[in-house]
Amino acid sequence: MPGAASVLDAFDAFVIFKLVLVTGLTLWSAIAALNNVVAFGASSWAIGRTLNMSPLREAPAIEIPLLRRALHAKGWSVLALLVLIALQLAATLCLGWGGIQLAGAIGVGAAHATHTAIAWATLGLSALSAAWLMMMIGGLWFGYWIRQEGLQLTHMMLLTLTIAAAAVLRM
Repeated sequence: MPGAASVLDAFDAFVIFKLVLVTGLTLWSAIAALNNVVAFGASSWAIGRTLNMSPLREAPAIEIPLLRRALHAKGWSVLALLVLIALQLAATLCLGWGGIQLAGAIGVGAAHATHTAIAWATLGLSALSAAWLMMMIGGLWFGYWIRQEGLQLTHMMLLTLTIAAAAVLRM
């Protein structure tokens, strides 16, 4: 389209792409945190199933030495969920602030205008990475790969998405 380059250059187009990505992850993280707060009991129960290793005791039961690691106190699942919500909220705030700054960089046309925005968004992605790694490491400790392989694959995919988003932001 003639003249379009003067209205929107390649730099701005890529900043818009980054803004869409950051905004989407901001909303996703905010909704995830909200869902965990609204359905706190259900979320805590689901985490508790992994911590007390219930899936390994379901028929046919899998009797392995790892079962000694099971945590039956509800407080552990509540604590894990509180940490998860804190990480999701931190991600939401950092990604959101980075997104606001990215939006302000559109039209400025200088790469330095996005530097702070990218730093804030990367902090948000760091919080998401911490959440996924917490789930993956905790799940591995409690043997979730044996009966909750879909959950493990989901956590791996979320971490992969987060790493990809960080790579895009650094371009």
